[in-house]
Amino acid sequence: MRTDPILLRHAPLWRFFAWFALAIVTWLSLTPEPPSVPTYIGWDKGQHFAAYAVLTYWFGMTYQRVWSAALFLLGWGLLMEVIQGVGGLRTMDPFDMVANSIGVAGGLSLLWTRCRLLLGWLESRVIPRWGLNA
Repeated sequence: MRTDPILLRHAPLWRFFAWFALAIVTWLSLTPEPPSVPTYIGWDKGQHFAAYAVLTYWFGMTYQRVWSAALFLLGWGLLMEVIQGVGGLRTMDPFDMVANSIGVAGGLSLLWTRCRLLLGWLESRVIPRWGLNA
């Protein structure tokens, strides 16, 4: 997908953030009563779209196998909805599955733009100020 792979000096740090975000989304997907969100992002399908777009974008920036990450997150989003339906505390919503899937596509589309350079820019500008540029 990328013709110019971005080599990150702090890839393990960025991957930690990606997996931590996935853990938060998983918890929010499976908890019986997730916390309420501010009203400006109150539309449920928009939240699903945003969560999976950000996850796909972040995983895509930190791993070279972008399509593998996208397929993993696509499957993860579908699995979370199935588990909700089986668990009995939440309900499975096929429209949430669609929103998750469109979010994955949205995150992938960002990786085709200059947005894919964000972490490289952060490593060159922000991390040296944190004293992590060893």
